[in-house]
Amino acid sequence: MAAYSSHNDHVLLDLVKKSDYAAFTELYTRHADALYGAAYNILRDRQGCKDVLQDIFIWFWQNREDLGR
Repeated sequence: MAAYSSHNDHVLLDLVKKSDYAAFTELYTRHADALYGAAYNILRDRQGCKDVLQDIFIWFWQNREDLGR
């Protein structure tokens, strides 16, 4: 499956649950900027926002099999 950009988030999430790293990367690409912006509105610290974003996506990948339960 190469055209991940054509899938909606629900399909990508199902693929991530099956450890599809390319689907995970697509979700990151779609949502990282918005999450960074939300964090920046609260923290007003660029490095802190990067750390929060990294923590979110590490948690997401590590807990992928339990998502949606």
